[in-house]
Amino acid sequence: MTRLQTLSRERLLIVLAAAAVGLLLLDRVLVTPLLARWRAASDEVDALRAQLTQGGAVVGQEARWLRWRDEAEARLLPAEAGAAESVLLTQVDGWARQAGLTVQSLRPRWQEIKGQGNRPELQVVGSGPMAAVALFLHQVETSPLAVAVEHLVLAGTGKAGAPLRLELRLSGLCQAPAAPSSAVRRAEP
Repeated sequence: MTRLQTLSRERLLIVLAAAAVGLLLLDRVLVTPLLARWRAASDEVDALRAQLTQGGAVVGQEARWLRWRDEAEARLLPAEAGAAESVLLTQVDGWARQAGLTVQSLRPRWQEIKGQGNRPELQVVGSGPMAAVALFLHQVETSPLAVAVEHLVLAGTGKAGAPLRLELRLSGLCQAPAAPSSAVRRAEP
């Protein structure tokens, strides 16, 4: 019986060893790859949720961006050259009168910028006391219009209380010209 018990134990050990090797192979071939795929899919779902949250935040800000765009477009000078010059000349004349600046010359011109079209410029030459020049420049810089100071020269005579001479070149941004309609009109019978 001892031999029988030994044979039985050997078989049991062989079966247990085979089962252990089988479980190890099952783990390496099936369980580990499935768990890796599960983790990768879970990470991808988390990344997609984060993108979805970020996209929702961007969509939520759409109204604010549209309002900002409309406000920025309202500051632009008209697309038509004559209207743009008129607005620019009227504004500069108003600022000069409010500040008490004497304007000797206002010369509008259009500068062509490659790839961007034309941009209005206005050369302003004037004189006045320092307070008038400062107020005029303040009005130019704080104006809601899309204008920028491109060039500024201030000169004085050196005498106390003498007026300052101002030479200023402003440039403005205009609205984009309206694109011609590409719709073809059909002749009505």
